[in-house]
Amino acid sequence: MVLFHAFLSATEADAFIGHGKGKYTESRGVGVDEHGRMTDVKTEIRTSSHTWCQTAECLADPLVKSVVTRVSAVTQTPEENGEFAQLVYYQACPKADDKSCAFYRRHSDYIDGDQHHNQGVRIYTLFMYLNDVPPDGGGGTRFTDLNPPITIQPVRGKAILWPSVLEDDPGTIDPRTHHEALPVTLGEKYGANFWIHMHDFKGPHATGCTMG
Repeated sequence: MVLFHAFLSATEADAFIGHGKGKYTESRGVGVDEHGRMTDVKTEIRTSSHTWCQTAECLADPLVKSVVTRVSAVTQTPEENGEFAQLVYYQACPKADDKSCAFYRRHSDYIDGDQHHNQGVRIYTLFMYLNDVPPDGGGGTRFTDLNPPITIQPVRGKAILWPSVLEDDPGTIDPRTHHEALPVTLGEKYGANFWIHMHDFKGPHATGCTMG
């Protein structure tokens, strides 16, 4: 795992927040439909909201393009291997166990079915924090299976990079990088997920061939 304390500027962070405003919808998990194809499904482990930097306006934004290029350079992977940035939002709740909390319980970003798809499995996640959450306001990213577990607190511009697969067997999940997004109890949390695949993602996505 690599922690960047200043991966993106405040202006770049604000650009992503601006592109997401008014577009957030209920976050979903990954499942299989009646035809055996991967699809989005409602899940009890995730109650945040998200949208995608997939519109022409977002993709053409020079600030966004600069960050996408930086992600490619840091991960040493082609830009085409990356999914479109997923912009996430977590609203505050009165206390961490309240029913109104937004969270994402323990999970891995590895998707079992992807090894059979053109893009291959997700090999890296680079998650960016787009705003500050007070130190006592929750909202951290907790890596549950490390010994000891660690929690990264949201600070604008900070980013974390971690693998979803084993270095010597990149088709196999790395069990050490399961993680969870903790509820926010003060303020709100904006973030951006960049998921990097083993092979070209954007090419197959353009022809509808990333899920079959």
